[in-house]
Amino acid sequence: MWRQKKCLKSIPTKGDNINISWSPTGDYIVVGSRADILTLIDARKYLIVLEKKFNYEVNELTFDLSGTFLFTASGIGGIGKVEVFRLKNGALTYQSEMVGHTHHCYCVQLDKTGMYLASGGADSLVNLWDLQDLVCVKTFPQLDYPTRTISMSHDSKVIAYGCEDTMIAFGSMETGESLGVIDVGGGLNSMAWHPNKYIFAYAVDVKDSKDPMMQVIGVDFKPK
Repeated sequence: MWRQKKCLKSIPTKGDNINISWSPTGDYIVVGSRADILTLIDARKYLIVLEKKFNYEVNELTFDLSGTFLFTASGIGGIGKVEVFRLKNGALTYQSEMVGHTHHCYCVQLDKTGMYLASGGADSLVNLWDLQDLVCVKTFPQLDYPTRTISMSHDSKVIAYGCEDTMIAFGSMETGESLGVIDVGGGLNSMAWHPNKYIFAYAVDVKDSKDPMMQVIGVDFKPK
């Protein structure tokens, strides 16, 4: 844990860490490892308060805006789902699940309003979920390879999603229609929208290059 350039505390966890999410309240950090262990850290005390081992694959993690619920992308037996856990007093309690992929679910992303959650999986699909009713309201099928990363625009009108190939697709969150696809020329690692503009950044592994590359683009379409 860092403040400016100073390391405040190093907290050892079990396994290689691959995913992390900080609760909006700032009280807790949850870390996921390759060994499918979730580690819950009290960020106020720099203490591990919970270690939970899963007997199935657990991938990306994200909290709701209140920090009460944790969403995890997971997969078991060829089925991909988003599981919902309630965080209370340092404990995670299973609440529900949203099953919407025919293979493992890799990534989850909450929109800025907190009303919608997007999930992407090995079946190449991206699903948009209404969190009030926990139902899928849109499906975006433009990609041909497993979805690895998702990001939604500041106004919750456009969703971008990238795959293991070199493509990023854009879709309307209101209508579900495709808004275009771009080839970024390398495997995608991460991407994100500007906090309040239609400007988009992504990081890629470029073929025949030892160094990853980050690019920033302006998106010129006008969502309806």
